[in-house]
This record gives sequence, structure tokens and C-alpha cells, in this order.
Amino acid sequence: KYKLTKCRAYTQRGIIHRMQNNLDAARDDFNESAKLGSKFSRQQLVDINPYAQLCNQMVTQILGNYQNY
Repeated sequence: KYKLTKCRAYTQRGIIHRMQNNLDAARDDFNESAKLGSKFSRQQLVDINPYAQLCNQMVTQILGNYQNY
């Protein structure tokens, strides 16, 4: 029971940090929540990862170019 409560608390605090554009603190909280099993937090970690964002942009661009042929 405490594990679920702790997981949700980290997730909620991570969301607040992200809304305040404090990405380092958000990343720390999402990481703790993800360790406790939160799929949402794992996705948030991907979303705020600048390398993942760059990769997604490149893939989108490549697919867009491919569809034009």
C-alpha cells in the first residue's frame, strides 16, 4: 500500500516540477516513481529527454520525406 502512495506522490510532484519548468527536479521524481512501477512516469522521462526529442524529430522528418516520394 505504501509503495503505491509513494509512487503517486513522486508522480504528482514530478508533474508540478514539470509545469514549473524545473526539469531536473521533475526528472528525479519521475525516475523514483518509474522505479516503483509507474508507466506514466517512464513516458514522462522519455518526453523530457532532449535526446529522445531530437530522435523523434528526425524520425518524423525522415518519414515525412519518405511519404513525399
